Amino acid sequence: MKHSSDRRRPRPPILAGLLLLAALPAAAQDPPQEAFAGEVTVSEVALDVVVTDARGRVVVGLDRDDFRVKEDGRPVELSEVVFYSHRELMEEAISADELNVDTDLLAHRYFILLFHDQRQLAATLAARQLDAARWAKRWVRTELGPRDLVAVFSYQYGLRPQIDFSNDRDAIASAIDHAIVSQETHPSRLPAADAGMPSLLASLASPEELARETTTIYDALEKLAGAADAVGGRKNLVLFSIGFDSETDDTFFRPDPRYFPRVVQAMNDANLAAYAVDLAPSAARGDAVSRQRGNSLSYLATETGGRHFSNYVNVATPLSEIEEATGGYYLLTYRSRRPAGESGYQRVDVELVNPGFTARAREGYLYGGGSGG
Repeated sequence: MKHSSDRRRPRPPILAGLLLLAALPAAAQDPPQEAFAGEVTVSEVALDVVVTDARGRVVVGLDRDDFRVKEDGRPVELSEVVFYSHRELMEEAISADELNVDTDLLAHRYFILLFHDQRQLAATLAARQLDAARWAKRWVRTELGPRDLVAVFSYQYGLRPQIDFSNDRDAIASAIDHAIVSQETHPSRLPAADAGMPSLLASLASPEELARETTTIYDALEKLAGAADAVGGRKNLVLFSIGFDSETDDTFFRPDPRYFPRVVQAMNDANLAAYAVDLAPSAARGDAVSRQRGNSLSYLATETGGRHFSNYVNVATPLSEIEEATGGYYLLTYRSRRPAGESGYQRVDVELVNPGFTARAREGYLYGGGSGG
C-alpha cells in the first residue's frame, strides 16, 4: 500500500496508547459539531490497535481506509495511522515506507508477568503453576528477542516484585522461579533494576509497604497500571490466574463496581493490555463460581485490548500466541470534541473493513480529568 512522501513524521512510541492529550480552546479549532452548542474542548486521542489474521499473525500494511472508529455510534475521522513494531522488518519484501513505519522509532516490547497464587482455592493449582512457570521460562529463553523487556511479579497476600524490566534471560528465569514460591517463606527484597532500562519499581513502594497497600488483587493490578503509566508505549500484562470472585451468585460474571471500573480505567490510561492465561482446566468450570472466575479474566482482557486463553493443551500455546499477536500495533489518532468542562469515560468501537482480520483495542478512555463511568 503506497503512502505519500510528504506525510507527517510518526509520533514516538511514548505517545502510543489510549490517552487524552492536550485540550485546546474551541476558538483555535474548526467549528464544533452541531451536537454541541457554545464553548467546546477539542482533544487529540491516540489509540493503539493490534490487528491479526485468522492464524493470529500481525497484519501489516493497513492505512486509514482500513479502519472504522466510532464514538457513541458516530464515525470519527482518523488523522493518522502509523505502524510500530519491535522487529527490524516484519516482511522482508515490504519496505519501511510502504509499511508506514519509521525505522528510527522501532519500539521495545514490554511484558509484565504476574503469577496470581491461588493454591488456597484448589490443591491441584500448585502443579499447574509450576508447569506455567516452566513454560514461561522456556518462552523467555527461546521466543523473545533482544528488544523484548520482561518484568516479573507475584501476588498471594500482596503484590511482590521479583525483577524490574530486564532482558537478562537468566535473571528473568530466576525471578519466575521465585514468583511461584510461597510468599510466606519468600524473603523481602527489592530486585535491582538493569542500568538504563525503563523501570516499574521506581514508581512503587518498598516490598513491605507495597504488600500492605495491595490487600486485594484489584489493588495489585491498579498499582501495576500506575507504575506502567510512567513507561512509554504499549505494555502487555501476562496474568497467570484462575480469575476473580464475583459479588453475585449468577453464572454470568458481573464486574464488581467497587473494583473493576477503576482497574480497567487505570490499565487503559497506562496502555496496559491484559493477556490472561487461565490456569483452571476446562473440566473444573462446572460450577457457577468457577465459571464466573473464568469470565472475569475474559472481561479484563476484552476491556483492555488483550485476550483470554482458556482451552489449550499446555501453557506454551497461549504464550506463543501472545508473542505472535504483540509483534506490532497501529497507532490511530483523531480529534474528539465535547462541551467545555465535561468529564467522563468515552467508549470507543474499532472495526476493520476486512472481516477476515481481528482488531483488539482499548474499550474506552477518560476525558476531562474526571472519573469515568
